[in-house]
Amino acid sequence: GVPGVFPEPQQDPVIAIAAVALRQGAREPFLRVVFTLRSCAPLRGATVRSFD
Repeated sequence: GVPGVFPEPQQDPVIAIAAVALRQGAREPFLRVVFTLRSCAPLRGATVRSFD
């Protein structure tokens, strides 16, 4: 990739977006999810959603 430029699937080998959701006042998140293009190894404590 190029610094300051959003990743491109044609150039960048890994594209992933991760999110953590927390209820106000809670200490622990109720949702940890990673969205990836193509496959991804399992990640402990997170749900992985892979897309082609």
